[in-house]
Amino acid sequence: MKSIRTFRLVKIVVLSITLLVTAGEGIAYAYLDPGTGSYVFQVLLAMLLGAFFTIKAYWQRLKIWLSSMLTKSSPDDDNRE
Repeated sequence: MKSIRTFRLVKIVVLSITLLVTAGEGIAYAYLDPGTGSYVFQVLLAMLLGAFFTIKAYWQRLKIWLSSMLTKSSPDDDNRE
């Protein structure tokens, strides 16, 4: 329970600092090239395909790990018999 409170506190502190830092910024006279959007799209697509490839490469290990996690008996189950 204490870790949940700590996580909430950290989340509030990070959000507050982020808002304070970004609220003080002025106007940015910047130019984004039209190709920037396509570059961002390519990077996101590459990340997605890389994640799919990684999952495919380790699929057997992932299935074994998940099945072992789901079929483990807890100590409470042993005491009920």
